[in-house]
Amino acid sequence: MVPTDKHVSQPVINALANMAAQLQGETELHDLLVRLLELFVQLGLEAKRASEKAMGSQKASSSAGNLGVLIPVLATLVRRLPPIRNPRPRLHKLFRDFWLYSVVMGFTVQDSRKSFSGGLMHDIWPVEWYEGVKEIAIKSPLLISSQTSLASEMRELQHTSALRNDAVSLTELQELKTQILNYLEQPQDVSAIIRQLSFAQCTYLLSVYKLEMLRVQNQEETSFHAMFEYLNDPAIQRDKYNMWACMNSVGERVFASFLDVMAHKPKNTARERELEGHAQFLLVHFNSPHKQIRRVADKFLSQMVDRFPHILWNATVLTTMLDILQLLSESLQQNPNEVYPDLRVPGTPYCLVLQDTTEARETTVKDFSARCEGIIEEAMKWAPATTRSHLAEYLTRPAPAHHTGLALALEAGLHFAGPSPQAAPLAAATLSKLPECVKSNSSELVTAVALRCLYSGEVRGLQAAGTDGQLATQLKATWTRKDDAAHSPALLRVTAQLISTPGLDRELLHLVAWSPAIMFTEPAMRTGIQCWEWVLSARPDLEISFLREMCAAWQYTIDKRLGLFSEQEPEVNPLAVYEGCSIEAKPPFVAPHHLWVQFLLERVEIARYRSRDQVDLLCSLLHSTLSFSVGGERGAMTRHVAAVGTRVRLLTCGLILLQSDVLPKTQGKVALRERIYYACLDYFCGRPRFPCPEQSATTLREDITVLIRFWQNMHSDKKYLKTSMMGGFNQWNVAGTREVASSARPPASEFNPSVTGWFNTVPLTSNNSTLSRRSAKHRLANPDVYVKDYIKKRNLILALLAAEIERLLTWHNPQNRAELHMAGEENMAAWRAQPISEKQWHDHVRLAWDISPTLAVMLPERFKDEVITREVSRQVRSKPLAVCRVPEALQYLTTPEHIVNDIIELSHALTWAKLPPVRALAYFSRQYPPHPITAQYAVRVLSSYPSDTVLFYIPQLVQAVRYDTMGFITEFIKRACAKSQILAHHVIWNIETNKFRDEEGLVKDADLYEPLENIRNAIVSALSGPAKAFYEREFSFFEKITNVSAQIKPFPKGPARKEACLKELRKIEAQEGCYLPPIPDCRVLAIDYNSGTPMQSAAKAPYLARFRVERCGINELEQQVMHVLDGPG
Repeated sequence: MVPTDKHVSQPVINALANMAAQLQGETELHDLLVRLLELFVQLGLEAKRASEKAMGSQKASSSAGNLGVLIPVLATLVRRLPPIRNPRPRLHKLFRDFWLYSVVMGFTVQDSRKSFSGGLMHDIWPVEWYEGVKEIAIKSPLLISSQTSLASEMRELQHTSALRNDAVSLTELQELKTQILNYLEQPQDVSAIIRQLSFAQCTYLLSVYKLEMLRVQNQEETSFHAMFEYLNDPAIQRDKYNMWACMNSVGERVFASFLDVMAHKPKNTARERELEGHAQFLLVHFNSPHKQIRRVADKFLSQMVDRFPHILWNATVLTTMLDILQLLSESLQQNPNEVYPDLRVPGTPYCLVLQDTTEARETTVKDFSARCEGIIEEAMKWAPATTRSHLAEYLTRPAPAHHTGLALALEAGLHFAGPSPQAAPLAAATLSKLPECVKSNSSELVTAVALRCLYSGEVRGLQAAGTDGQLATQLKATWTRKDDAAHSPALLRVTAQLISTPGLDRELLHLVAWSPAIMFTEPAMRTGIQCWEWVLSARPDLEISFLREMCAAWQYTIDKRLGLFSEQEPEVNPLAVYEGCSIEAKPPFVAPHHLWVQFLLERVEIARYRSRDQVDLLCSLLHSTLSFSVGGERGAMTRHVAAVGTRVRLLTCGLILLQSDVLPKTQGKVALRERIYYACLDYFCGRPRFPCPEQSATTLREDITVLIRFWQNMHSDKKYLKTSMMGGFNQWNVAGTREVASSARPPASEFNPSVTGWFNTVPLTSNNSTLSRRSAKHRLANPDVYVKDYIKKRNLILALLAAEIERLLTWHNPQNRAELHMAGEENMAAWRAQPISEKQWHDHVRLAWDISPTLAVMLPERFKDEVITREVSRQVRSKPLAVCRVPEALQYLTTPEHIVNDIIELSHALTWAKLPPVRALAYFSRQYPPHPITAQYAVRVLSSYPSDTVLFYIPQLVQAVRYDTMGFITEFIKRACAKSQILAHHVIWNIETNKFRDEEGLVKDADLYEPLENIRNAIVSALSGPAKAFYEREFSFFEKITNVSAQIKPFPKGPARKEACLKELRKIEAQEGCYLPPIPDCRVLAIDYNSGTPMQSAAKAPYLARFRVERCGINELEQQVMHVLDGPG
């Protein structure tokens, strides 16, 4: 409600408003502004006199209301005017009085609580008055004048009828001072000063605070620069009441408000340009002639960096900083006694004001160079690759013979280069033993500068000659040849051509972004990342376009199943080897993705501070990369231990975005966390394994470091798992998590901001969403249950990560040497040492089973706890079909207890995935009671392996007859021997060894003698034709070989026995197609008759002899022999 006024009628107000809105001409508008302000001030004086005559509340309110009704008119008028920078003295005085009255009357407070026109309370000012004051603040001039001193202004204020010191009581004055101190947050350094100020000085200080606070909060291009006009004002600096300290305190609050306003602005290019300009402004004032201004600029710059760290590695800021240093350096050569014009800072509207003495200038240069080094040092810690690229780009600029900025850029870039990629993972004790040139990464800066200069020059020459059109063709030719040596210079030339081409050349940008992905080699990716950093530094206008292309290239590697996304090559189980197989480790080739993900990690760190569009692109990349599927046969990413570091580093990118404030609280944020958790859990669906021998200790140490950091990030994720911080639950699909579009998308600014643009509306049908399984309706109504569910998943991930890290640490540091300890290792070990109750283990297993039964089956492999084994066994029995394709799961179904109880679920074992032979043979041992189903499964598994695999298990196969109560293994042996003659030979030899209990063959084995003899007779009786001839020839040959020992045993040790050995050996003739049982894959060609050497210390007179053999393989040997023996027929 507007108070009723008798001085200004509503028709008059309407007429004035129409004039303010429709009057044309800037001069006329200024004249109207002066007249309206004069009216405002006159009404203010009358209001003051009226309130002194009648102390009633309604009377004072009505008088103050006469002023307020003019505020909307003034706001309409100033909205049409440009900001008033240098007003005439009369206009300046009117604006000053306007703000003094506005402060006194309470118009500058959104919730008008108290004015000082008689100390009355006012809660009745309309909202539009406050909105009008904000409009006026944006265009108002500063409350200082270059034409009058502050002292004269204070004297004038003290004698103005409205602001005389005797116009207010001591209590009201004290309340005003308290109000000022509260606004300034009780600064200790100025509290005593403010308590000594007069009423006029207090209202002036409060007017400045209100004006500049409203200005910084409401102007379109937020700026705090006006406060430096006050702080630089000579009158304020020399004020005997120390008004400068009070203004400085006001400036600190205004700057804090400025930081808040900038933080809430959209993270786009416009905000980035604003921050760059403000940082340049502070760098210039860091070199002010006034020491106190330098301190304020330094403090503000530090606060800005704390709030917006990316300013440290901003190319424009770094360039301006180094250019200022060059200007300051040049000033040392100028005569301080001569008048020089102020130095214009390149690329800015600012000038440097030099000190008056050489000594002062030297101090300024010294201080600023130290500040520059500190900025570069911090930038290299936060974003080393980006900062290095910006410095390299600065160093490629043409410059005079000596350029201080270039010198500092090179010196700081080399000094703060950090450790090289090879040295970074090493322990401190190891690094201390290496020279600086070995462990420093300084060569990268020098290399980058050299390459950019070289290829920029080459391309400029080609462009001048008009022959640059073939560069793209030459690059494509290297893809076909897969020629890394030619690819690197070709890509650098195309990059230089892209940078030198005005505008956007989409073809060249496509080549630069895609070439490393198409080549997909480590050298190509290293060169590609160098080129990407070059483009981002030299052409920031191509940043978004480049990221789109790069995300599409990343998707190409997913579609082609390259590197991190490659399918795991089948590896031969060492317990099931066969002839011709390779048991070498086959780690995936993830080196290119390893480098690429490192690049992405730094881009995420940069983008989250400065660009929402880039964040959207990177989020889209993560959504298309990370799958909701857990434990599938064809995982989205390889589960090999050699790729765990790359996988976890990619997941860290997502966690960084989730744990910052850059993502809106939408379905996208919830889904990204779900994807990260599931992608992490998917790794643990593979069997635990140690690293490959090919993996270097440096790479392993780097992977462990990445895992520990990810564990720490995941551990701290609990504080971000709150409904208020996550959001999006009211839109979440209870039936399951929704998939995400995989294609790269344009920046968010091209879409409706209320739509995430990331989601399809088709729910997953898999069982990966644990939320769809239990009380979905309850969860929909209670989002807190979602949070608890995520915390459970987080706890499971922490436990799995800790176990994996411990495994890798054991491999890396088996002797627990102190110099090989890792940072953070102790904290993680202490966390893992905490006891876990049986209920917690039960919950872990059930949660894992809900997410993926394969994950649950692998838990006992990682945690040796009987509680886990029992719970997994219970889950497998309840749903055996869910894991029948997982061989390791069978042990939890066919437990001795289940076999004895003959549970009905045992029938599923008949179709279970096959185990290695040794595990199948275990069902014919005392470990398991006999059962027809397990026996049938074991025989099926053994029958699926080739004969040369079963050959390795002949001793176990023969002993299995002891527990073959139903004849399954006996029949298998007969069938297997009918397929392979060499297998039959070895079975017979082993039967001869095992059917007796003593070495002399006199004591029969009561359990085995009869069944083994029956098996032997069955095998021999089944032989015919070439098979029988092969058997007779081989056994005859080998009997002669072994009979030599029996013949030489009667002879005394020494020459006599040796002579007898040589004599008996010469009687043996090497027959075609014979082999030695220990090496059944080699054919005996000849016997070295002079090699017979009796052993000296054995009772059975063994001897050594040398044979000449030819390795041909078991199957080949058998085929050759059977062909030879069958030939005459």
